[in-house]
Amino acid sequence: MMQATATKTSFHIGETTITIPLTAEIAQELDDGLSSVLQTFKDKEQATRPKRWESLDWKHKGDLAAGGVHLEVFCNPNAYANAFQAKVLITAKDDRMQVTAEGQLSALKADISTFLESQ
Repeated sequence: MMQATATKTSFHIGETTITIPLTAEIAQELDDGLSSVLQTFKDKEQATRPKRWESLDWKHKGDLAAGGVHLEVFCNPNAYANAFQAKVLITAKDDRMQVTAEGQLSALKADISTFLESQ
């Protein structure tokens, strides 16, 4: 099985920029997850009764031996009034280090969309 080529991409998360290797397939999976949580916010705005909404807890386990990284993205729609205020917690780690940062959901979605458009 042939493995997809990873391209370095940068996520601008708050005052932190994380640059990691990412394939278009993994970026699309993350984009789908982000689209899902954005839909949750739309549903939340239309809801007539309060309820508990499902969080986005997206994880990708990269092949550390091949220079890959683990990437985790978490967003709790119950903690924010709308998608414009929503923040994500993103963690990138390999076998030597781990970086965790909090930033705007909309900024991460824009970074992923830009990456996918360039592929």
